[in-house]
Amino acid sequence: MVEELGLRSKAVYLPSSITGDKPKALIPLESNFELNSKVLPKRLIVKFGPKPDAMGLLVVTPGSAVSGMAEAKADYSAGDLESAVSSVLSGSINLADGARVTLDADIVRVEVSNPRLENKKMWVYESLGTPIASIVASVVAEVSGKPIQISNERVSRGKCFIELKMVELSP
Repeated sequence: MVEELGLRSKAVYLPSSITGDKPKALIPLESNFELNSKVLPKRLIVKFGPKPDAMGLLVVTPGSAVSGMAEAKADYSAGDLESAVSSVLSGSINLADGARVTLDADIVRVEVSNPRLENKKMWVYESLGTPIASIVASVVAEVSGKPIQISNERVSRGKCFIELKMVELSP
């Protein structure tokens, strides 16, 4: 569907506190957007902000199913994020050996050790990221309680490096 619509906007991974359900990803129709803090309707096509063109697709992702294994924390730390990501990736679904997380203001850097999924180029990865990045973004969104976008990801020497950015909410 994303490919058929030609969407290339980066998805915003939303915690369950914003979706009113489970963590999901919002793919905005436009790259420039403002996301408000209201709970979104449980629909595929949603209006998410005050502007008339604030429309997008609200989709279930690979991380939607597994991020329920992570709990939201009001005062989270890099250690909390690292523990949750490692627990899901290496314990629950066995897609990696572990992860390291660093937190710098609104940037989260994740280093995944020995990812066990191939990184084939697919259209949908332009928006949602690879499955491992998608899972990591969902878990970080759920634990932090904040919307997350995948800024960058690359694979090198048996490691996957993912950079996430926290998205500000408008009132």
